[in-house]
Amino acid sequence: RHKLTYARVAAAGLARAAVENRDRVGIVTFDDLGRAIMPLRDWKNGLLDYLAQINAGGNTNIGDGIRRAAQLLLQRPSRNEKYIVLITDGQPSAISQEAFDQIRPTPEDNAAEKDLSEEQAILETRRAASRGVKISVIHIANDKEAGEGFVKDIAKADEDNNEESVEADDSENK
Repeated sequence: RHKLTYARVAAAGLARAAVENRDRVGIVTFDDLGRAIMPLRDWKNGLLDYLAQINAGGNTNIGDGIRRAAQLLLQRPSRNEKYIVLITDGQPSAISQEAFDQIRPTPEDNAAEKDLSEEQAILETRRAASRGVKISVIHIANDKEAGEGFVKDIAKADEDNNEESVEADDSENK
């Protein structure tokens, strides 16, 4: 629960800075699928209320979240810079059937060594980057959780990325 609180605080700070800069902000959440819960728009008020209502549950389909965020940013042509800030604990656990069909391992692949949910997220990051979307990652995790290697792989998928890791003291939930 603490990680979700940290994620909300990080999102609120970033969103507030973007609004003060007169940038448009949208919100995409992801569990089994990515969902645009708030379309890209100028915010006058209400943004923090939407962030406060975000709940964790289900699986973590980071790849579909990145895909949906890129769609949201690219739906109307503009010359504005486009950014996705991925706030995650770095533990993807789901992949859509469509994505699975695209990256389905062949018998020649060593499928036992591949995490397809990670592969999909990296693929979607590269697709977004190739279309001019910059992706930054805020990794919220305690020191005993996995995911750091995956988060670094996401950050490397776009040469201009920044990866920042925040260690959360989640000792009450251990």
